[in-house]
Amino acid sequence: MREKVPDHLRAAAMLAVIALHVSSTYINAESSIRLFGMNAAMYVNQAARFAVPLFVLLSGMSFGMFEAGKGPVKFFGSRAVKILVPYLVWCAVYFLYASPPPDVGWLKAFLNGISSGSFASHMYFVPLIVQLYILAYPLRYLIEKRPGMVLILCFAVSFCVQELLMLTCFGTELLGSGWFRWNVWRLFPTWLFYFAAGMYITRERLARIARAASDNLPWLLILWLISAVLLTLDSRATGSVDLSIKPLIMIYTVIVFAALCGIAQKAGNLRAVQRIARTLSGLSYDVYLSHVLFLMLLRRLGGVFKGTSGMLLLFIAVTACSLVYAALKRLFRKVITNKGDG
Repeated sequence: MREKVPDHLRAAAMLAVIALHVSSTYINAESSIRLFGMNAAMYVNQAARFAVPLFVLLSGMSFGMFEAGKGPVKFFGSRAVKILVPYLVWCAVYFLYASPPPDVGWLKAFLNGISSGSFASHMYFVPLIVQLYILAYPLRYLIEKRPGMVLILCFAVSFCVQELLMLTCFGTELLGSGWFRWNVWRLFPTWLFYFAAGMYITRERLARIARAASDNLPWLLILWLISAVLLTLDSRATGSVDLSIKPLIMIYTVIVFAALCGIAQKAGNLRAVQRIARTLSGLSYDVYLSHVLFLMLLRRLGGVFKGTSGMLLLFIAVTACSLVYAALKRLFRKVITNKGDG
């Protein structure tokens, strides 16, 4: 039986990552409506910072609930087809979009971009997930044996790395100045806790979390709102507006996760809502890979997307284009599969 709550979580993370990237160019724009000196785009941008942490948590949850039992060979084979092939295609798209390949050294540049996910601002997620998948089976074994200790250790690792990265905002460089300093945000220690926590959440635990969150949903929504405002104020005060990895976001993501579980539980009996969530969830990876291209193309229209209303219009346009692309790709794949079966 398909789990309903992960569909809602994945759909929310998908919409949040689009909102995060759309709002990024509006946070310093002039606006007549401000709260604590910041415009709506700033609050949207910071409130959406749970997106990638939630995607990582969902990857761990999906592995623990559905994938681990397949065995390493079948699991990595299916991940290569489902995740790596589309990733390689989109690496080529962003590589060509950014600039024509240089006459010399283009292959090396392309391979380096693939390994780092540096062709676009969001592509680092796939190399990161590959790192975590490599650790998945031994990590699952340890969680089954000593769940409490493993989760505490994973939290400590991610917290310390994120705190060290956060300190750079204050001019305190404890990570050195080499390769690790500039790549730490896309390496597995930074995100390890989210993946381990997702793996720990079994069907039974998720059901209990969803019921408890549903019973306390009004309080969780208030807590979400307050924590989003506090996160935004903290980001401005510390100069960490661009960071999605800092200790405060770890706490914020837990709050958002609980609130979304409560919303999913409340909406569980609404077939239309569940159908929408399931559809968005199924399209989320293709939307994730493609939405930045549509965002860059639509931004070329310039004046059409001015102000807060323009930001909302741009969000709708990017979401619509990405969903249409993902839906057409799914339809094409079904047609090809049916022809092959025939």
